[in-house]
Amino acid sequence: MPKRIKVLVVCFILYGAFYFLLAIVMGLAFGLDADKRLPIGTIARYLLPLAMSILAAATIAAGIGLRLQTLWARPLAIFLALAALLFVPLGTLFGAFALWALSSTPGLASMNGDRLPGVAP
Repeated sequence: MPKRIKVLVVCFILYGAFYFLLAIVMGLAFGLDADKRLPIGTIARYLLPLAMSILAAATIAAGIGLRLQTLWARPLAIFLALAALLFVPLGTLFGAFALWALSSTPGLASMNGDRLPGVAP
């Protein structure tokens, strides 16, 4: 496995942990101040932290799947990297690095299980 994919695995897991932390903070912040009479308060209180938790779980799963070199991990990682591009500035850096690492020749070969001549595993 190329070094950039190993770094990407760590980045996916750390970024997923960041999403979980953000979901907890959002749940606490919106849960304390949400107006119970307004529907937007319900959305902010329940759905946003839930969506962030699902995104966090998918990001960590993509990192683990990349480490285990499963077939479903690369498409999931590309989708999550494209979605991360929208979260400026940290997500943009993460998404750009992830897309670069996954679309490079060593990155493609490592996910297909092939060995390239002259490329260290």
